[in-house]
Amino acid sequence: MAGSWLAVRKDSGFQYEGWHLIQSPTTARLSTGAQRRPPRNLFDDAPVGLFTVDRRLVVRRANEQGRHLLGVHRRSAAVGRRLIDGFDDATGQRLMSAVSALAPSDGMSMGEVRWKHNPGDPRVVRVEARARSNGDDVLLAFIDVTEARTQAETAEHRAQHDGLTGLLNRSAAMDRLVAALQAAQSGGWRLAVMFVDLDHFKQLNDSLGHEAGDGLLCEVARRLGSALQGPCLAARLGGDEFLVLLPTLLAADDPVALADQLLASLGQPVQLAGKEVRPSASVGVSLYPDDGIDARTLLRLADLALYRAKQAGRHAVRFYEAGMDAEAQRRPRLRTELEQALERQEFCLHYAPQQELATGQVSGFGTLLGWLHPQEGLVPPERFVPAAEETGLIHRIGQWALVTATGQLRQWREQGVAQPRLSLKVSPRQLEQPGIDTLVGELIRDKGLPPRLLQLWVSESALASSSPKILGALKALRGLGVGLALDRFGTGGSSLVDLPRVMPDAVCVDRSLVARIPQASDGRALVSAIVALSRPLGLKVMADGVETAAQKEFLAGIGVDEIQGLIAGPPMPAEATTQYLMGRGAAG
Repeated sequence: MAGSWLAVRKDSGFQYEGWHLIQSPTTARLSTGAQRRPPRNLFDDAPVGLFTVDRRLVVRRANEQGRHLLGVHRRSAAVGRRLIDGFDDATGQRLMSAVSALAPSDGMSMGEVRWKHNPGDPRVVRVEARARSNGDDVLLAFIDVTEARTQAETAEHRAQHDGLTGLLNRSAAMDRLVAALQAAQSGGWRLAVMFVDLDHFKQLNDSLGHEAGDGLLCEVARRLGSALQGPCLAARLGGDEFLVLLPTLLAADDPVALADQLLASLGQPVQLAGKEVRPSASVGVSLYPDDGIDARTLLRLADLALYRAKQAGRHAVRFYEAGMDAEAQRRPRLRTELEQALERQEFCLHYAPQQELATGQVSGFGTLLGWLHPQEGLVPPERFVPAAEETGLIHRIGQWALVTATGQLRQWREQGVAQPRLSLKVSPRQLEQPGIDTLVGELIRDKGLPPRLLQLWVSESALASSSPKILGALKALRGLGVGLALDRFGTGGSSLVDLPRVMPDAVCVDRSLVARIPQASDGRALVSAIVALSRPLGLKVMADGVETAAQKEFLAGIGVDEIQGLIAGPPMPAEATTQYLMGRGAAG
């Protein structure tokens, strides 16, 4: 802590035995001025550390507070000590030079400096000095301001940091981002802004309690800090949303590598409320100057990219792309449009064949939800399901899909068509809604369906969330005899040790992993590991998104049971599916 010297008038301060202890506006007075002569014990009883020293800062006398600063108790133990040893080299040399240059009766003041003569009790002091008028001795006053400085630093830290996690808060993060942008503009380099948001945090917070939620936020903050290096910084913007700033990009793939590292780190299990939880996160990224040149724009675009990562099924990284703005502007209108779509019955189900690799037979159909928009035509689910989940409309849409799918099964039976198994995706929000097991049970009974004909696909991330509501709903559904499969397996942050809590019939390898085979060795290894680990648990393995003969051949070779994708057959509306079933038959 650098200090500064201040000139002081010769007659200022308090007189003691011909000495003048100078006063500055920041120091407390040692006398009210009512007394012309102090009591004899003024030197020892002064509330500041007083030292009589020679011009080399060697102590000749010290009062009680001075001895405390030296870390000694006896008067004789203070004599001969070198005060210069209590400062860093630069500060000590400046103090000695200034004291040596003091003319008789002159005084001076030094700003706040670090005092470390007593190793066990480092302090911050203000140093004031006055030379004796008739000798070489100098009176030094050390005013201890440690507590005031600590309080000021604590207040400053609280003003800039999040009270829960200790990371920078939103205000401080914005200041750092603005400064980083100015530096990037001057230096001509690029930077990246990342929004990191936990997946299904509200579910975890509601199910395990706020204390567990706070514990997870603190653990996320710790992991972010461990993953970042150099000038990179992390901040908590609020709730479960974090900001990561890369102020200098040395390579184009720096944000990609860091984002992948963050997802891997945040996905490691953590113990919360006595339970092991595997959190996951989604990341949105914007770049300077590629996407924007000011802080507000970059934050907004990173948020849009984060929304797209959530749309992609969470546990994903997305960079801002042109066109996301238009989608964001449309988002507020989606609720009204979705409500109108329900009223006008604009939703539809298409049916994608699922094929047994061992026999080549159709084993069932995966149902795909679509929206027949009056202007845009058939809208895929990834464009509207996230909005439906956010607005709560997913409950009504999901109920419609269940009623429609089970009704289609009954219609096929009435038409004399062999009834296939139907796989239907169920949102975690639906599982949290009370009564989904009652609804499914009533539909099965009313339509006279064998429960095994209905297989519900639940995202892996829903299992990883450890929500008691979700786990309870899955167990109740399992008790009805319907099938359960974990969708997007390999991307949701769970592990096979989580499966016995629900024990599904099957796991469905995510299409993002399938797309990496057979060319990518990591894709082959991951899918092979899923198959190998599923076998001891008696789980069937289905692969989604299979499009090529090479993928099909590889999957058959490692023991995958079923596939779904273009090579098995494209999605078809109900009428075309009926004709398909009549022509080929289906496993009953």
